[in-house]
Amino acid sequence: AITADRMDQIIEQAKAIMQEKASQNIDLDMLAEQLNVSYSWFRKIFRDYTGHAPAHYFMLMKLRRAQYLLANTQEPIKEIAFILGFKSAEHFFVTFKRVTGYTPNAYRKLSLPDKG
Repeated sequence: AITADRMDQIIEQAKAIMQEKASQNIDLDMLAEQLNVSYSWFRKIFRDYTGHAPAHYFMLMKLRRAQYLLANTQEPIKEIAFILGFKSAEHFFVTFKRVTGYTPNAYRKLSLPDKG
């Protein structure tokens, strides 16, 4: 059986790899393989630990990166969608709005310090 410490290690390692790959896409089966565990086991444990399925967690991580880029850079929204590996600007737009409640444009406006 896998000890609690080892589980912590696996989850932390998984999160670190996801963080590293937030600008790309990730094959979660390959990730589980890299961590030497089965995908079904990994998915269950990851969900127990984080409250999210790995794919959903990874998407949230991408969106956090998007929020950072929107707030701190002048990168065009299309470019941010591309940087983060979304299928299209539309897909990025819809996903971002569904999760944050704001369009990328609205989020950027809110985040920019008031120059007034």
